[in-house]
Amino acid sequence: MHQCLQTYDTLWPILRHSDDRTLPAVARTCHALSDLALDILWENQTSLLNLLRCFPIDILTLVDGKRLDFTRNLLPNDWERFQRHASRIKSLELTISSHIPHVGFRALQALAMCRISMPILPSLRTLDVLTPSDYNEGDAFGLCVLLGPTLQKLVLRFSVPSRDFIAFVPQFSPNLLHIELLHGLDMLNPRICRMLSACRHLRHITVPIDSVRQLDAAFGWLSCSNNWTSINLDVNTSVPLSGLTHGFLHLSALEELRMSGQASAPASIVPRLSSPSLRHFQACGYANIGHILMRYLNHDTLDALNIRLLRAVTFEDLRHLYRFHKLTSLTLDLLCMLSDSNLQAMITTWPSSQILHILCSVLLRRLAETYKISASRSMHDVYQIQSVGRGASDPGPEDTQDHPLPKFTPSEVAILLYYVLPDWTNFDGIRGDIQESSERDKSSETVRRWHEAWTALKALRIVRRRERELQLMGAEP
Repeated sequence: MHQCLQTYDTLWPILRHSDDRTLPAVARTCHALSDLALDILWENQTSLLNLLRCFPIDILTLVDGKRLDFTRNLLPNDWERFQRHASRIKSLELTISSHIPHVGFRALQALAMCRISMPILPSLRTLDVLTPSDYNEGDAFGLCVLLGPTLQKLVLRFSVPSRDFIAFVPQFSPNLLHIELLHGLDMLNPRICRMLSACRHLRHITVPIDSVRQLDAAFGWLSCSNNWTSINLDVNTSVPLSGLTHGFLHLSALEELRMSGQASAPASIVPRLSSPSLRHFQACGYANIGHILMRYLNHDTLDALNIRLLRAVTFEDLRHLYRFHKLTSLTLDLLCMLSDSNLQAMITTWPSSQILHILCSVLLRRLAETYKISASRSMHDVYQIQSVGRGASDPGPEDTQDHPLPKFTPSEVAILLYYVLPDWTNFDGIRGDIQESSERDKSSETVRRWHEAWTALKALRIVRRRERELQLMGAEP
């Protein structure tokens, strides 16, 4: 074997990107690479079924055709093969349902009784638990066997609160960094919040907010620690401007804030949060969100904005965002039509060296569905079709009654083609289209509009080049 193939850093990415047939074959046939291939195969599991099949087959039984259980007590010799592969698992998505085969709670409890002093998954880093609505809270004791000191991320999808299980989380997983709670689950009561507050190393949290009481409880929980670096709030209730017990939060370490759900949430929550180190912000909102962010967020630290606007806006509504002079990533998801002047102003306001995304969802959908855009279609063709109203390949009248033909400006066509065709990189061909269109109609207005389209596209060309550079470096664009 070549010396390079004996280096872990070389072998890992090669095997990591092998297909589903190659990796098991390597594990079975190549002695030198078998352990590494097995590590990759066992790393991410969506069930405990494969692991429990490592026990002797005579002690396993399938109850009711769905639930795997033991026929006798486990002996020390039964654990040898199980332990060898259990140490390879780093991520587990555990779904306990009456509709699919799964490991029953009784089997988990049996494992827990045999391994009271140690976790059965000693290398587990991510645990995602989904339980049925009719499960018994007492059954949660079996789930505690999955907790361990290496656990860093916990996703709880319990249909009912399980205080027994949550009480064990700080005890068995004191190094937990990330926790996600199921939407619609009343986990945010004071007692449970006090339990989870004992996890002193928590940095990232995803919390569902279905009532003002839950928001108040979440603020109380967040105020217990100043170590939060990432917060994701799924707000599905209107938030009053007053009446909260914990009215203001100062989180000095917070770097990322995401909000989803109610579009009115940013206007009510952002003024209640303060962080001098916030770098990433994501939310959906109305036209006033630009003014809110400019007023309450730090201009000197924010470098990534992702905003989904639900109502018609103009560039004037977003001009406040220009104050964030360190932005390197700006994504605007616009559910509205943009005038040519607004689109051009948006392209030219931020330096072309920054990563700029403008996602016009309505225009994209209509362009892709109505005109069946392909790589062979030129900018001029698209613009001409929508300008005259119909074309040879356009749908019939019955197809456009619910979706009237949109009217795009040349700049919008340039943006839309850029996003509809992510692999379409023939910029020289686009420039030829623009020159041809200008020669067909040499009026100053036509020349000006197509020149704006080319200016916008050149800015996006720089954006794409920057994105590819980041991808090559392994960073997220």
